[in-house]
Amino acid sequence: MNKQYNKVFQKLLLFMIVISTSFISYGQVEYRTDKWRFSDPKQFGFTVLAANFFNNNLGIAVGGSGGIARTTNGGANWTYGPFTYPSQTGLKTTSTFNDVSFGNAATVYAVGDRGLMAKSINAGTDWSFVTTPLFANARNINAVWFINKDTGYIGGQFNTADSLPKLYFTRNGGSSWDSIAAPNVVGRTRVGLVNNTSFPPVDINMDAKAKEIYRIIFVNANLGYVSGQSSPLFPSVPGVPNITFNSTTGVCTASTTSGLTTGAHAAALLWKFNNGTLTDYSISKERLGYTGINTIPSLITCNTRYGNITPQSQTYRAMNVYNDSVVVLVSFNNNNVVRVRTGRNDSTVNVNTGLRENGIYELLNFAGISVF
Repeated sequence: MNKQYNKVFQKLLLFMIVISTSFISYGQVEYRTDKWRFSDPKQFGFTVLAANFFNNNLGIAVGGSGGIARTTNGGANWTYGPFTYPSQTGLKTTSTFNDVSFGNAATVYAVGDRGLMAKSINAGTDWSFVTTPLFANARNINAVWFINKDTGYIGGQFNTADSLPKLYFTRNGGSSWDSIAAPNVVGRTRVGLVNNTSFPPVDINMDAKAKEIYRIIFVNANLGYVSGQSSPLFPSVPGVPNITFNSTTGVCTASTTSGLTTGAHAAALLWKFNNGTLTDYSISKERLGYTGINTIPSLITCNTRYGNITPQSQTYRAMNVYNDSVVVLVSFNNNNVVRVRTGRNDSTVNVNTGLRENGIYELLNFAGISVF
């Protein structure tokens, strides 16, 4: 028994040495396809999060633990391995890949968490690290789309102090980058209290603050769409009062301050790219035809707030572009489906302001109403 325990201990010690050694390697980029083996039930050995096929035979799949897989026969066989690169502190590391795009038959780009971008110039056989504008701040890149081998677009978390996400682009295969700022949102959303004469509701401008890009799809070199999530909850919006009420006494007067606007101004991100210009078509409750008022009168009191509905506060990761002016979005977590028409004359009346705003919005599947 002691010999058996000694053998187990020796193997464990060897494993720990190998693992420790891998964490103290500096400044190395490595992509190995010969170190991973099939392990049931995951044929690739990692969780696949995105795949892209250049044609019926050549395809690349990417995902967790830096995993990159390649097939040249339509998926019948795969080679796969982990991509490692030097982190912001110089340590050898891996990140989750979120998306992959072909520039041409030979050039492929994959993007992921903490600003990761990898590039192959031999159809996925070998990969190299590409520095992006999001790498220094370790911000996640969720989406990539390349028009050709040199020109491409990436997007993810906001990366600047203004909390506004940007669409980043390169014209030279990632050697240098520029960006397009988030578009001005020509739209209003109502926040505040539904039925309180002392503190009436207000309409505020929607914006892109704290939102995140999750999908980029181009129809051609000049036209595309960008989709993503609504802004997470943040405390306040300039010009909107923060009020809460003394619920124990039932007195509808302000007692302490709190975020009155929490959740009520969210609108899921949707931008249209047209000849270098971004136009906002974000999905708000008003554009979907909802006021945000609870439809049961007995539930409305002096401290009832305007609420959200679930289709406006989603992360839209699945997108299908029908043509240059029709796009369909599916939410990540509960299958809300929205069709948006973005033609020159397409507009919707805001149910609260009576003003026309960009786009026509149609709910094709609605998972229900959730009022905050």
